[in-house]
Amino acid sequence: MFPSKDSHSRKSRNCGVNYITSLIKLFLIIFLPGASAAILTGQVKDQLGNPIGGAQVALFEYQGLSLVQIENTTTVGEDGRYTWTVDDGDFVITSYFYGADVALNGSPYIATLNSEDFSVAGDTTFDMNYDFILFTGNVIDKNGAPIAGVDFNTSKQWEGPEEGSRAKKAFRSVVHQNGSSVSQADGSFTM
Repeated sequence: MFPSKDSHSRKSRNCGVNYITSLIKLFLIIFLPGASAAILTGQVKDQLGNPIGGAQVALFEYQGLSLVQIENTTTVGEDGRYTWTVDDGDFVITSYFYGADVALNGSPYIATLNSEDFSVAGDTTFDMNYDFILFTGNVIDKNGAPIAGVDFNTSKQWEGPEEGSRAKKAFRSVVHQNGSSVSQADGSFTM
């Protein structure tokens, strides 16, 4: 037995409606992926809130339990600002700079700052704040005469106190070496 002409017509209409619905869904998936996209912005700053132009930043996203770099490392401009378009999720930002690449009084040879984990749900601002303490002094001999050209070499790393919901603590590293902090003719230094 063959289906009636009316039955065939209803099936064709249903097939057409399903086809159009599928096309609309496909269009939304392909051309509107930003429906959950957010703008993540921030600024790399020193301890006084001044921008650190020339610093590098990279963005990492949690994928399951792993952190995966999802954006190329970028050099920020003089304003220290960065911007990424991301889907909502959990992230970590890494920033670093070499003293020779930035205009910062007492700049270390290299400084690194990894943020604690943080969540993005909609447009979010997350700044990278290097909380340096400037250390200044004078190098003198036993008679009180200044000593010029003393090259200070130090290295310090520490975690926290910031900690995100995934228990990822912030991490900092500061290294002075290779002439990044040298006493001047009057014996003075800043680091």
